Amino acid sequence: IQDLIAHSNGRELQLTVVRDEESLDIKLQPEFNEEYERFMIGVIFGADPEKELRRYPLGEAITKGVQLNVQMSTLMISVFKGLIMGRVSLNNLGGPVMIADMARESAKSGVRDLLMLTALISLNLAILNLLPLPILDGGMIVFLLIEAVIRRPVSEKIQIVLQNLFFILFILLAIYIFYVDISRTNFTNWFN
Repeated sequence: IQDLIAHSNGRELQLTVVRDEESLDIKLQPEFNEEYERFMIGVIFGADPEKELRRYPLGEAITKGVQLNVQMSTLMISVFKGLIMGRVSLNNLGGPVMIADMARESAKSGVRDLLMLTALISLNLAILNLLPLPILDGGMIVFLLIEAVIRRPVSEKIQIVLQNLFFILFILLAIYIFYVDISRTNFTNWFN
């Protein structure tokens, strides 16, 4: 629905909302939001405070946990693919400032949301670390696979050059993301 709204170019949208098993047709006029640089309708998606917390037997809880992790991992991988293919802008990424802002908002919502955010960040870091870049663990795995195929270690000189190159690119990316973070964050909300 976010894509539909963002690509509406301000055209009136007809939405059908189901509330208490009754259908309600709503006409909405998206407005351009300067801060996010896209059309929006003023709705924020979040956890339902009325949602019942369910407890599952251990086996089912593990299965549901694995399913949720697979879903979130698939979503993160599709974002990485989108970045590489140019379908997702680097401006959509967030760094320490965005994480702090999200943690602040999650903490306001409750411990459950804060724990979910913490788990998402951990999963994101695990997937990021497995990317096949020379400065990450995934890059070391690639070097080991190459070594297994060619039956000798990859030249140490080549490894160092690639690691230094990707380290510089990684630092430049981190600086850019930090800049985007600061430019889009409204720090006045932090102290409310």
